[in-house]
Amino acid sequence: MYSKYKIEVPDGILFYPCCGDDTSEPIKLFIDTISEFHFVDISHIPRLPILECDTNWRNRQILSQHQIELIRMIPSTIIKSIRMYRSESRVVDAKVLEQLEELGIKSTGDRIRVITTRKEEWGYAPKEGRKIQIYRHKQDGLFKFMELDKIAVFFLRGDSPGEGGSGQKWFQPKIFDLIINKLVDGGLIVTDGSGLDYETSDYVPWRPLWERKGESWNAILKKPIDFKYKNRKFTCIGECGYRYGTVYLWKVEQL
Repeated sequence: MYSKYKIEVPDGILFYPCCGDDTSEPIKLFIDTISEFHFVDISHIPRLPILECDTNWRNRQILSQHQIELIRMIPSTIIKSIRMYRSESRVVDAKVLEQLEELGIKSTGDRIRVITTRKEEWGYAPKEGRKIQIYRHKQDGLFKFMELDKIAVFFLRGDSPGEGGSGQKWFQPKIFDLIINKLVDGGLIVTDGSGLDYETSDYVPWRPLWERKGESWNAILKKPIDFKYKNRKFTCIGECGYRYGTVYLWKVEQL
């Protein structure tokens, strides 16, 4: 991340709700700086990129050749070992439901209150002793978000309100305030503008987060403007891929 964007990523976790199987690129971008990743999808356990060091990956993932090509392999020069933990299932903590009710926030996945989590621990080859914790959750993303803290990277792209999407309005005012409160100082928001709230999207100060949403990948775009909100400065660092529009990386710093 530093070599590409020349920015420091603070200590904390990467959280990616409603991710589907979009795990390869976030890991590739942040594996040199982030040691704990949380990928969440309500419909299934997200798939991870294939590890060259994992000699049994074919037995653990039933994939077509096309899927194998899409899910990139991480070489053993980056990840040298893997430890897999047993899956765990539990119900959502009642305190999480109470917090959301008190805040007047409705989750689109409220009907799904059972959490299934799989954890892996990867040995990071470039730095002896460094371990990467990968958590994959099958559950509602908002419920998982409420249980986490010290988020260094909030990653959201490729989600939609229609069929196949979560419909969760992550950038509605009440949830956006929660996001920036959980971000550590200097943390990052990486997004294509998915999760916007169409009822408020025209007038909230953070609308630059989705102003490029829906434009074609080869369009000549001006970088979104920086803005301030809740005693924080949001600085657009640059482009970071493409999904439902150009994905931009935003640095969030306290003033």
